Amino acid sequence: AVYTLTVPDQPLSAVLDKLRGAAIEIVVDEAALEKANLSIDRRVSFSVERATLEELLEAALKPAGLTFQREGKTYRIVPAE
Repeated sequence: AVYTLTVPDQPLSAVLDKLRGAAIEIVVDEAALEKANLSIDRRVSFSVERATLEELLEAALKPAGLTFQREGKTYRIVPAE
């Protein structure tokens, strides 16, 4: 699948919820985020054009200081550092 999307100042959690609706398995490592003082409630703005799912995730997560680890069909959301 290819994604073209512009997200203006939305909570990251809302973006992740929309992706979950697309049959994508997303798991947030809450403990790791809390330890790093990060949150998926942070508001993000980004734009992608003809992006892969992984490029879309990268664009959405980076402004919040987050990244993902792919484990099979599951994407685990973790702190970038």
